[in-house]
Amino acid sequence: MNIRKYLEEGKRYIDKGIRCRQVRSLREKVNPDIIHWWAQAWAFHVEGFHEARLNIEEVKARVEFIEKLVELSKS
Repeated sequence: MNIRKYLEEGKRYIDKGIRCRQVRSLREKVNPDIIHWWAQAWAFHVEGFHEARLNIEEVKARVEFIEKLVELSKS
């Protein structure tokens, strides 16, 4: 599957500030689990980076989902 095509499409969505729509689109076109992986990555970014509220156990619990997104982006 050519995920790069969807990543380019996603960049246009992000530029317009409508990331959630792109995630739903990827869920339908690429993998139904992507919406769950994205939710974990988003929580990690917001709660872990911006808010600094996640402890190490909460971070570790999200790593596998973020890795799946990274691997998918490489395919």
